[in-house]
Amino acid sequence: MDVLDLLQDKTTIKPDNYQLKQKRELTAPNQLWEMDMVQMYLDKSGRWVYMFDIIDVYTREIVGHHVSLRCRTDEALKALKQAVNSRDIDNLVLRTDNGTQFRSKDFQSYISKTNIEHERIAVNTPEQNSHIESFHGTLKREEVYQNYYRHIAHCKGSIDEFIAKYNQERPHSSVSGVPPAYYHSQLVNELIDGVKLVA
Repeated sequence: MDVLDLLQDKTTIKPDNYQLKQKRELTAPNQLWEMDMVQMYLDKSGRWVYMFDIIDVYTREIVGHHVSLRCRTDEALKALKQAVNSRDIDNLVLRTDNGTQFRSKDFQSYISKTNIEHERIAVNTPEQNSHIESFHGTLKREEVYQNYYRHIAHCKGSIDEFIAKYNQERPHSSVSGVPPAYYHSQLVNELIDGVKLVA
């Protein structure tokens, strides 16, 4: 009779095609994006709402996001395509965790087709995706916990407005105390010199 090995190693196995996060030296926007998913509660219906979002690590702009009652690969791709369609993505690295949406065939096919280099953080280490995680903390403190979302449309509209203000109006200490979108425009128009950033 076989004996159940109750003392076997419980270490999580790495996903297939695993490219571990590397230290990157950044000198401009659109060199490194971090992507993740955050969930919020719809008070009246008791349902969860999910948002996939992407931050440009260099400028701290939220370059793409999608809010939905589902958190499938389709929703992740909608956020990514929004970002890709609005940016110059030559030599772009996309950093994610090991969620099933990011490891799916459809997601991998799209990033291959668009020549995006994909790297994943180590399993169970959200601190390695620290910039998008930090944004989620800000989102929850300043938006989610301050509102009572009546329905999905209300939630979408409120978060869209918050992200627009975050990008265009809210000063960010990591980009010289100016809003991320303003910092980006100053760089693009060569009105300021960029600095090296390791992330």
